[in-house]
Order: sequence, then structure tokens, then C-alpha cells
Amino acid sequence: MNHYGFPRQVRLLSAEDYRNVFNDVTCKVSNRHILFLARESNTQQARVGLVVAKKNVRKAVERNRFKRLVRESFRLHQHTIEPLDIVVLSRLGVSDLDNQTIIKQLDNLWQRLNKRAIDNKLKSSSKPHQADHQQKVKNNG
Repeated sequence: MNHYGFPRQVRLLSAEDYRNVFNDVTCKVSNRHILFLARESNTQQARVGLVVAKKNVRKAVERNRFKRLVRESFRLHQHTIEPLDIVVLSRLGVSDLDNQTIIKQLDNLWQRLNKRAIDNKLKSSSKPHQADHQQKVKNNG
């Protein structure tokens, strides 16, 4: 049975967690208003962190609304997402959108992020085989 809570284990909590994502981005998806940066997680589940700058979303009420919508969307999608550490960044203009539009955009971005993560995992798992094959060709040639 899936649990749809939002405990500490599914959140990026420390500055080091955020720094690791920013320094080692393996997946990136975005639209005009929202950017997702992600890297493979050391844990067995997806974790999320939020960055909502005052520069992009002026009013605290709007920043809090955006964060609440992202947390709720992640809470519902966390069991369908690959084990990634994800940082969600707001972009200029996100505060002009209504809740339904933001939710639709988030749903689309979660799907795209998951697909890209799976594609990256498949590519990285096939690379060692290609390298072995190339080495054999060099040795035989």
C-alpha cells in the first residue's frame, strides 16, 4: 500500500543536499514558469526541495501558495518517480497562474522528468557494454 505523506525522508533538508543537486544535475526539465533539476538519489525514494526567489515571486502569499502546490503535487506523484533528488525552482510569472494551471504544469513536468530519468538510466547502463565492445574491437584490430 502506498503512503502519501510528506515526511522528512522525502525532503531535501540541508544546504549540502541542494548543493549536490546543483553541482551534479543529471536530469533537467522545464517550462516557462517552472524548472526541475534532478540527480540520482542515494536513497531508495525521490526527494524534493524548493527554491522560490523573491525576485521571481514578490509576495509571500504567492510564494507559499506555489510551495504548497508543489509539495501536494509531489506527495501524489512520489511513488511514480524514479529515486531522484529534485530541486524545483520557480520562474518569473508563476504567481500570475491560477492553481489549476500550476497543477497541470507540475503533472506534465513530473511525467517528463520521470521519462528522462528512465532514459538516462538506460543510456548509462548500456555505456559500459559499448566501451567493452570498442575495447575488444581495438584489441582484435
